[in-house]
Amino acid sequence: MRKTFACLTLAVIFCALALLLSTPYAGRTAHAAQEPTSCEECLAAVEARLQRCEAKHGGPAQKCYDQFNKGIVECYATVCEQ
Repeated sequence: MRKTFACLTLAVIFCALALLLSTPYAGRTAHAAQEPTSCEECLAAVEARLQRCEAKHGGPAQKCYDQFNKGIVECYATVCEQ
């Protein structure tokens, strides 16, 4: 009986330690997640340019969407993923 109790106690302690050591901690966050405001500002500026372009052309235009796509790629390449 003592041997079984000792084995069960060790198993519970092992499981508790495994759970404690496997929890993620805040030090593993990505660099891009630390400054979301500059990324959001860039994306908002691209959206504003799209709306101005559509207003200028009187509605949806392929040229506006091409500029929008280039702006999104530029934001992610220069601001969001840095």
